[in-house]
Amino acid sequence: FQDLTRSRVAEAQSLGLEVHTWTVNEITHIETMVDYAVDGIISDYPDRVRTVLAKRQYVLPTVFGD
Repeated sequence: FQDLTRSRVAEAQSLGLEVHTWTVNEITHIETMVDYAVDGIISDYPDRVRTVLAKRQYVLPTVFGD
């Protein structure tokens, strides 16, 4: 994901492709991927992704086991 840029994401999406990133674990990197408007973020720490999304007022589904 480190080679990804906002313009590359936009270009791929303009071609009808979805952009999903893998192993995005650091909060700052997660925030960047959200800023780039990627379609999905895969992380070893989904709680960190949820925290970033919640702070940005995304509507999130209930987590199983809570």
